[in-house]
Amino acid sequence: MSVEALKRLWISRLPNAVKAVLSVAQDTKLEGLAALADKIMENWQTGEVEAVTASPVYNFQEMMSHFTQMAIEIRNLRNEIKEMKEARSRSMSRSNSQNRYMARYPFYEKFKIPSTVGCIDGTHVAIVKPSQNEERFYNRKGYHSRNVLIICDADLNILSVDSTFGGASHDSFVWNQHPIKAHLIDLIRTGERVFLLGDSGFAQREYMMTPILDAPPGSPEEFYTSTHCVARNTVERAIGVLKNRWRCLFVTEFFTIILIESVKL
Repeated sequence: MSVEALKRLWISRLPNAVKAVLSVAQDTKLEGLAALADKIMENWQTGEVEAVTASPVYNFQEMMSHFTQMAIEIRNLRNEIKEMKEARSRSMSRSNSQNRYMARYPFYEKFKIPSTVGCIDGTHVAIVKPSQNEERFYNRKGYHSRNVLIICDADLNILSVDSTFGGASHDSFVWNQHPIKAHLIDLIRTGERVFLLGDSGFAQREYMMTPILDAPPGSPEEFYTSTHCVARNTVERAIGVLKNRWRCLFVTEFFTIILIESVKL
């Protein structure tokens, strides 16, 4: 049963006097209404609340008994709502955990890198010169674009796309504003070991593995960097497949389309 259905059922069983008070309440959530009903009952017990209706249906003893029963039902409803929310949260957590496991397994199977849930990289998608805040979109390559941050799994499936920022923004800046970063930090705090593979443009963190530059030949660091680069190449391949499928995302194709449209006009 939904929370809204529980609220309607609960309100339908209230006396008219209580309904009249709750009908003008600003807080329409069930928990807020339940708290207000509790206060009405407490005040009624101390004699601080006057009758709302001109002709009360119950005498004082019957009304007190009714309110006592209603208070018990309110507490039971609140406990049921709490249990429903906790059960839903546990179910979503198990489902998300299973999804992360399904994302980690292919990386370990293909590249022998454990705990990897995805690879991350930014790519520029050309846009027409904007009329406002042009400097935010002019990238280091000499044209206007959006810096699109993409995360994919080991099978080139795109898991996340963030095109919020203009081409002048660095990959690391876009990542620092990304909600997935906060999510990974929360997972690590709960004891789960997960991270992404990024290039040297990202900072090395417990949730972000980057290559070791200038690693000595034959060293464990060189072996790690070599394995890391092979695995991280997954996201570059995913971006290549994406742009080959929709070729307007290529810079040259984009400006060719703009030129053709200008000639037509």
